[in-house]
Amino acid sequence: MIGSKGPRMLRATMAHADSWNVWFSDTDNRPAGVPALRLAVDEACRDVGRDPAEVERTVAVQVQIAGGSGRVEGETGKRAVEPLTGSAGDIAETLRAFAREGIAHVQLVVDPITTESIRGLAPVLRELDQG
Repeated sequence: MIGSKGPRMLRATMAHADSWNVWFSDTDNRPAGVPALRLAVDEACRDVGRDPAEVERTVAVQVQIAGGSGRVEGETGKRAVEPLTGSAGDIAETLRAFAREGIAHVQLVVDPITTESIRGLAPVLRELDQG
């Protein structure tokens, strides 16, 4: 797996990588942030003679559950992106939208990072299981 979006690194690794991943700040934590990055990966694959369909696409997505106070990035103390929030159905629909953009796997970065928050995702998973 390669976790980069830079053209030079993509060209250097796409001949070898099984999957590609970016962090939620790279997509602005939204499915609409995927297409330009997906195109860059596709282009790098073609540059090295590889079929882009051979590389799995993955992203990290930040989700804020009840009780979360907002995750900040770096020394600025500011939010890098707006986390996914809302009902289980709302969150599930956004995750489905990532899938429609060609994302095969998401890593959920949950706020707060607690066992209870992980349990709080159960309704989202039920929504996803229902299609």
